[in-house]
Amino acid sequence: MLSVTKLDAARRQLVTAIRLFFKGDDPVSILTLAANAWEIIDTLCNRQGTDSFSNQTRENLPAGTDLMFDFINKPYRNFCASESRACGLPTNGTRPLA
Repeated sequence: MLSVTKLDAARRQLVTAIRLFFKGDDPVSILTLAANAWEIIDTLCNRQGTDSFSNQTRENLPAGTDLMFDFINKPYRNFCASESRACGLPTNGTRPLA
């Protein structure tokens, strides 16, 4: 059985996303892997009190804006997971990934 820490999982997801990106491969897979890696790393940094780029970004967002919801989950990640539930789109809905 393979034993993988959360940091290992995030690292593997990010490395795979980067490889796919430079190969010009599937943008949905790239987006999903990168967003998952970001969420794991962001959570681990917050738990340890480590200053991260995400925390620096949060400090500069307009009031009432949430980094994860407004810029990661809402526009793209939830669409990839379940667009009909999360975004109110029909099952065959489309969204640009650029």
